Amino acid sequence: MQARVNIIEGNRDAGLIFRVQHPAVGYDAQQGYFAGIIPATQKAVLGKMDGQHWRELALKDFPCQSGQWYTLKVTSRNQTIQFWIDNQLIIEITDNSYSKGFAGLRVVNSYAQFDDIEITAQ
Repeated sequence: MQARVNIIEGNRDAGLIFRVQHPAVGYDAQQGYFAGIIPATQKAVLGKMDGQHWRELALKDFPCQSGQWYTLKVTSRNQTIQFWIDNQLIIEITDNSYSKGFAGLRVVNSYAQFDDIEITAQ
């Protein structure tokens, strides 16, 4: 999955959700993964939701800022998940909690734009 994101206002998270099972309304109400950027802390984050709680799997420094477009991309093959920003591999983890599901977009306490959304099967 790949999409461009621009956090217009706010400094919290915006990014991609994938391998989502049981989609629901609420920050952590679904089960699946999230990969995104956090301008307030200059971080890239990859984590998962279990339907009630958030669990951070990786947090890396990344010089992001509001008002700028970034291309976010996640690849997931078997247990390996990779998170790319502007064609640079930022995070790579191994996790087997969710092997399939829906894909979508997520914004946490921010206003963001998304464009050029692509989802392809490998």
